[in-house]
Amino acid sequence: MEKIKIGLIDDQLLFRQAMAALIQNEPGLSLVLQAENGIDCLQQLQIMQIMPDIILADMEMPGMDGMELNEQLHKKYPSVKLIVLSVHAGERLIARMIEAGASGYLVKNCDKTELITAIKTVSSAGFYINNNVLKAIQNVSNTRHQPLSCSSLSFILSVRLSQTTWAASAIKAV
Repeated sequence: MEKIKIGLIDDQLLFRQAMAALIQNEPGLSLVLQAENGIDCLQQLQIMQIMPDIILADMEMPGMDGMELNEQLHKKYPSVKLIVLSVHAGERLIARMIEAGASGYLVKNCDKTELITAIKTVSSAGFYINNNVLKAIQNVSNTRHQPLSCSSLSFILSVRLSQTTWAASAIKAV
């Protein structure tokens, strides 16, 4: 079985080192890229022979933040998926990142099991949705008094069968 290639983008060195150790010790995962911000990440991607399948990126970094990195990845490296890994748990930010095409959003206080599940799910299904993400999309949609955008709705509708009850709840909210 081919390992899932991971990129890790975070400006906090100790956090990045700890995450690198976690990823390197996980069977089925391979760390192929580390960078301290979006600019560094894009520079490294330009010269890489083997692209990461998934990038785990912080939202708040100097130089280029997670939002801009997400936009640049979609333009230049559309096959690379992005999972946001951030301390920010605001619903508007979460919904905004999902609507902008992030494949998942985790807060940094998630446990190792959820992180590995998110990585494997994004690798196999293209995205990972948890209760926090679903609630964010629902609540932001409700406060806008507008239905979910097409991209958010298609995202929710394509959720794996095991998450059908979440998708049904989101559709009812529309």
